[in-house]
Amino acid sequence: RLCLLKVESLHLGNACDQRMKEIIMSSKNLKKLSLAGRFQDINFFKDLSLQLPSRIRDFQFNDILSSSNDDENLRFFNNFFMSQSQTLRKFETDALLELEEFETAFKMQHLETLTIKSFHYNRDLIDVFLENSRQSDVKEASLKYLNVQMMDQKLIELLAIYATKLEELRADELNVNDASNPRWFPKLQKVQVFFINQELDDKIRIKPENERSHLENLILSGIVSIDISVHLSQEQIAREILDAIEG
Repeated sequence: RLCLLKVESLHLGNACDQRMKEIIMSSKNLKKLSLAGRFQDINFFKDLSLQLPSRIRDFQFNDILSSSNDDENLRFFNNFFMSQSQTLRKFETDALLELEEFETAFKMQHLETLTIKSFHYNRDLIDVFLENSRQSDVKEASLKYLNVQMMDQKLIELLAIYATKLEELRADELNVNDASNPRWFPKLQKVQVFFINQELDDKIRIKPENERSHLENLILSGIVSIDISVHLSQEQIAREILDAIEG
């Protein structure tokens, strides 16, 4: 037990049973927590959110959300996520984040790095939420680095409202209609994406690494463009880059 008090990093493959919960709460110096597996303790996140002080800096959360969608304990995940808001700097999950979880992440004072699968939202409500957010006085999120498996138009619009401090963006699949608003992401320095346009993606993947990186940056050049008159659609950007590759 004395050893556990000094533990700074925990990776738990069978994360969510009562014994694992006790280990987490007993680790007074815990800074990095990695959870994977299915729930066995129905009060796992509920108890952690009520009893564990904000001490986690790096939180990895895999398998549970995607494999246990019917588990009652999922209702308490966001409470635990929020309870670590004073210290959390990095969050990584292989799950689809809900809007509520994004709102929690945006409010975290120190959260700079976010790695996610994608964004899950109600299509009937998301446009209203985005419009209301654009018209309200939104506090900038601290987020600087985003790594997402699937980037769609609604996610990029949500980030454009809150994540204005974003410096680095990586998307394994980019599927957007318009990524050209020059007011978005004014501090963006590095972009690495695989374009959803199959013809373009095929051509980019066979290029040498340095040339491929340059082309990937060009794909989202509209985001960081200082020319406010430039508004290129996804297909226009794809065509310009294809012309450059073939030329």
